[in-house]
Amino acid sequence: MPDVVTKKHHQHLSEYFTQPENRLMAQNRPNLYGKHKDKNLIPIEISLSSSTISDVKFATATIRDISARLETEKELKESITKAKQSYEQLKQMQVTLGETRMTNIMLEKLPLGTVLYTSEGKLIIANDRLLADTNYSRSELNSIKFEDFIEFENTEDQIIFAKITSAKASKINRSLTMLAKIKPQYDQMFPVELHISTYAYNEQFFWLITYTNLTDVMLVQNRLMQSHEQLARAVSATEDGIWEWNIVEDKVNFSPKFMQLIGKSNEAYPEYKHWFEHIHPDFRAKVDKAIATHFATHSLYEVEYLGLNENGEYNWFISIGNSLFNEQNKPVLMSGSIRNIHKSKMLEIEAAEKSEFLNTIYEGSSHAIWVLNVEANNEFRFLVFNPTACRTIGVTESAIKNKTISEITPAIFTTEAAEKYRNHYSICASKATHLSYVESIEINHEINWFRTDLYPIIDSSNKVTKIIGTAVNITEQKNVEIELENNKTFLEKIINSTICGLYLYDLKENKNTTFNARYTEILGYKIEELNQATDLEQFYHPADRDKMRQHMAKVTSATSNQVFSVKMRIKHKDGHWVWCYSFDSIVKFDKNGAPELMLGTFVDITEQTLLLEKLQDSNQYLENFAFIASHDLQEPLRKITAFSNSLSQRLEQQRANDEHIEFEFSRLVSASERMRNMIKDLLKLSRINSSELEISPVSLDIILKESIDLLSHLIEEQQAHIETLNTDYILNVDKGLFVQLFQNLIANSIKFKNKNNNPFINISLVNGLEDIEIIFTDNGIGVANKFTEQIFEPFRRLHSKERYLGSGIGLALCRQILSIHRGTITCMNDVTEGCEFRIILPKINIKGL
Repeated sequence: MPDVVTKKHHQHLSEYFTQPENRLMAQNRPNLYGKHKDKNLIPIEISLSSSTISDVKFATATIRDISARLETEKELKESITKAKQSYEQLKQMQVTLGETRMTNIMLEKLPLGTVLYTSEGKLIIANDRLLADTNYSRSELNSIKFEDFIEFENTEDQIIFAKITSAKASKINRSLTMLAKIKPQYDQMFPVELHISTYAYNEQFFWLITYTNLTDVMLVQNRLMQSHEQLARAVSATEDGIWEWNIVEDKVNFSPKFMQLIGKSNEAYPEYKHWFEHIHPDFRAKVDKAIATHFATHSLYEVEYLGLNENGEYNWFISIGNSLFNEQNKPVLMSGSIRNIHKSKMLEIEAAEKSEFLNTIYEGSSHAIWVLNVEANNEFRFLVFNPTACRTIGVTESAIKNKTISEITPAIFTTEAAEKYRNHYSICASKATHLSYVESIEINHEINWFRTDLYPIIDSSNKVTKIIGTAVNITEQKNVEIELENNKTFLEKIINSTICGLYLYDLKENKNTTFNARYTEILGYKIEELNQATDLEQFYHPADRDKMRQHMAKVTSATSNQVFSVKMRIKHKDGHWVWCYSFDSIVKFDKNGAPELMLGTFVDITEQTLLLEKLQDSNQYLENFAFIASHDLQEPLRKITAFSNSLSQRLEQQRANDEHIEFEFSRLVSASERMRNMIKDLLKLSRINSSELEISPVSLDIILKESIDLLSHLIEEQQAHIETLNTDYILNVDKGLFVQLFQNLIANSIKFKNKNNNPFINISLVNGLEDIEIIFTDNGIGVANKFTEQIFEPFRRLHSKERYLGSGIGLALCRQILSIHRGTITCMNDVTEGCEFRIILPKINIKGL
């Protein structure tokens, strides 16, 4: 045997004889070896014993091969080690399994859509939120790709998404956030913010996608982005303004871009104050402090502040600079730049706000969250009560955590409130289903409204062991709903109190969806009675049905909220006909632009229509009377004129010798001529009242030109001068009547001229919001204040017929022409020289033009 083995044997023998109690050699160190017959060393065990025979000591040694035993012991130790490791792994797996289960429960209940895929694209997890939003089942999601129900904002995002979720790229831990739209199976798309993460677990690679529904947030974001876009068009944020300040001489040098940025481009000699004045007063102290700190520490000068831009608006600016210092460490020259960073600053603020908002949603810090343990005897113990929940009811976490409802009643909950909560929790636990409800809680003597959701946690035996509760304060929303309901009730009272019948008609379903009480009062029908009819035309008068078809064609072909009116007869429930004046318009279009909902209002004009018919009959009678009377008057007048002329011829010699006869004959002829003119003017006046207007668009310039042409001889003879201003304007009037109107006014101005001056006439037009005003002035003899209204009366004369010829009906014709156009004419009484007439004509006249 090798020396080292022999040496060990001697050592163990020595120990035995010095310590006889050690019967087993090297029992604590089993490293003895012996040479086998095959020449190999093998582990052995030697048992020693001794005895004395005839005073002679004998020692006996028993040698055993322990190779097999040692191999068995080794395998046993390895098995024990593995068993211990397996036991530790089992305990860790139990903990992990519990955590995973709790994580899955919380994952299902989070307001975030979540989906987990392997690197090969195999679906692992899809939570309830994603299933509800997409309208897909889990089995359907297994058969489609994530990209099939996502629409990216742009192609670049789609390429990035494809790269990061590819099998090769997924082996690297990465994280990415982008905006996109979810395409549900049935509903419309909605905007989301996607968060994609890749990670490795147990040598496998996964990609996790979560999203947040941004439908409500996008409304605010859109308004903010619109503001940013407007700002981006007004401000160039890519160029810097350069500045230099000679501190010793207190002189500055600003680049043109600098002056443009601060809105001082018009300053020929830039000064330090020009820059400092553009800084918002609230930020001037901050800027001063930054400059002072820079001078004291020699560190880089950098400050952000609000300042006026070139448009006079406050924008965010950043000013950066550095200085040269002299040997005494005093600054002598400072130079740098400013930049308008408003866009990036707003995006930074927006990003910070959005990040905070999303973190709040994800962590649930804005919601009250609690976890209950379901115990015997209808008892519930609070295991978790987050800070928001504590703040909501005004307690500390220690006051409620790990306590049952009974233990904190009535100290925290009133008896009534405790029973209400216990009842809700009992329903959730007994039905083992999600429970959602709205409840009111009195906090600080004020009623607060909450939307509460309870989610049961069910163990393997289908028993509810815990309940997760969340509550969102919806007090403001509830108050708005209450206010809206009150406003709705108030509006319904107003609508039902109006004199108009009102209805909403569904053009797709061909039925009324609602109408007010006045509708029933006017026509007698209830909405159910009308909707039962298969043909609504039966309610229209036969003579009006074609007109109603044309009216509905106009209404339904409108592309905007145009209002169309129609006058028709509708059969009352009792059988008689009701004259109605209706106004209809489309108030809702479908996504294809087709009309969907029509709003109609109408008034009962039966009484007015019957009165109008009577009035028309009366007017026709008066017209016939005036026409016949005027013709009957002209016949004796012609005879008087004829006999007067005959008598004048026969008495010509006497007339020549007797001036009295001549005077009387001239008066007789003059009186008959005036009578003839008065009859003609009376006919004109009656025809204006009764004739049908021919309304058409015509320029005031054209009307004036024709009026002047008709009076050209008189104008030239009297050397009259006529000026116009802003008369190139289109009027919707009866052209012939308006030519006559201005012909009368111009002729009057020339007739009543001032003997010391040639006639001067000015005609101007003023375009108002609702009316058109035409101002007619002259330099004639004018009208006394007390007669400014009387001059419009028929046959009213202010001067003798010998001095001014005429029948006195011209201005009455003018007023009547304007009256039937819904206009007015007024003679102003505050004119110091000449005469001024003001004509007011509505822009929408009797034919709606």
